[in-house]
Amino acid sequence: MKIYSHIIIVISICLLFSCKQGKTTSVLNKESLFNHYTPQDSLKQKAIRFILSNIDSHHSDIPIFINRLTEKETPFDLASIENDIVLMQTLEELNLRPSFKMTSDTSLINNDFLIRDIELAFSLWNKYPWANEVSFNIFLNYLLPYKIYGEEPADWRSFFVQRYQDAIGGLLNSSGTDTITTCSNEVYYWFLENDLDNWFVYEANPVQLTRHSCFNELMALKSGDCYGWSYLNVMILRSLGIPSTIDYVPLWGRGNGTHQSEVFWDNKQGRFRTASAREFRFPAKVLRYTFERQGTWTDSIRLVIKQQPFVLDFLKHNHWLDVTHEHTTTATIEYDWDFPTDFAYICVLNYGQWDPVYWGKIENGKVRFENMGTDMFYRIAKPVRLSYELVSPIFHLNETGNKTFFKPDLNKKINLQLSKLNTGALSWVETGKSYNLYYYDENNDWTLFQTQQSGKDSLIVFDGVPSNTLYWLWDIERERRLERPFMYENGEQVFF
Repeated sequence: MKIYSHIIIVISICLLFSCKQGKTTSVLNKESLFNHYTPQDSLKQKAIRFILSNIDSHHSDIPIFINRLTEKETPFDLASIENDIVLMQTLEELNLRPSFKMTSDTSLINNDFLIRDIELAFSLWNKYPWANEVSFNIFLNYLLPYKIYGEEPADWRSFFVQRYQDAIGGLLNSSGTDTITTCSNEVYYWFLENDLDNWFVYEANPVQLTRHSCFNELMALKSGDCYGWSYLNVMILRSLGIPSTIDYVPLWGRGNGTHQSEVFWDNKQGRFRTASAREFRFPAKVLRYTFERQGTWTDSIRLVIKQQPFVLDFLKHNHWLDVTHEHTTTATIEYDWDFPTDFAYICVLNYGQWDPVYWGKIENGKVRFENMGTDMFYRIAKPVRLSYELVSPIFHLNETGNKTFFKPDLNKKINLQLSKLNTGALSWVETGKSYNLYYYDENNDWTLFQTQQSGKDSLIVFDGVPSNTLYWLWDIERERRLERPFMYENGEQVFF
């Protein structure tokens, strides 16, 4: 009965929505907005000019719902949905499938929305002791904007201001909370533990309607992975007066997969940071979403690659900054280049494949990759039509920017006592399982040394293995390559 009641609600909302479609949609009127604030409101005048000077390059993923029988878009209001399970049940009953379309922000928001949001952002700026002394420049980029990147605009700021006004009042008036009320990091945890953890659920493989989760989507699903969590947390942090955005790791470098996390302005340290115990560890590259147009894609990369295919899709927009150096030690990589290309890729190992993580421009017979995370393995590749081809051996980049290449010593053999395949999930050697040991050979390829079955948990021994090189231990029954290469030093596996 519960499912059918949801269907009745949704149908009613859809009918109501469809009746309103005949009205003209109000869109942004820039001229009117430019003149809304007088010179006496100089900061607000600068703020609205900042928004309007950057808004044209912003687009949003809009959740839509398609009738499976007619393949036509059908009105559907997410506000009636309690959680992801109810959503999927309701869509199944209504014979709808979720999709999304990309729309320019100038056609999605109107003057009233923007002015209300700007006024509210100003009222939060330096209002609370945990977020005071925020500069105007930080305010413009990371507290004022109505969105993070790519998500549909919504009035999330007023929602969370109202939701948390009593909690904030209690926090400010309670005794014994001096640390919390003066430190944005502590405030972050206080609201996370006292509210968000009670209704929003982390899911490793969540339902996701768009590429960039919007407020309405997150409030309907009430679940998400690190991407969904990040968008929601930025909305909450900005509503608490704390400048915030999202930093994302395209590929880890010393681990498999990608990552994304909110970062916020630490008023004590005067910098952006992740929450305690959530720091990025050994990223190859970290990029930050900005509302302000940076132009790196169209004004820099596009000028080099021209009309050639480019496989790094996450760089194909103008609203990112390279902030790798804010999270880890970095260095510039130079590599001699004698191929007829204008650019190259630098790759990291990801689930057993060498995937590009960044790009470099060819100049004077060399390629340079700026601001790369250190203490990890890399390989360099040249672009080939719609793909790429590896052209360098594996090398290790240390913290001073020096590269170490590997060549096995076939005359000096060692015994390896191994316990793990990686430092993350499903890492330990298990009794009764068979494993392949590979070593990195003199031809810059992996050679199978031996296949063995483990007779003991957390231990498998290989005798007479070539020394002075890299090793890779595979679970031969596993399809997805979670294993990571390692060096063997002082009787220990050193993973990368």
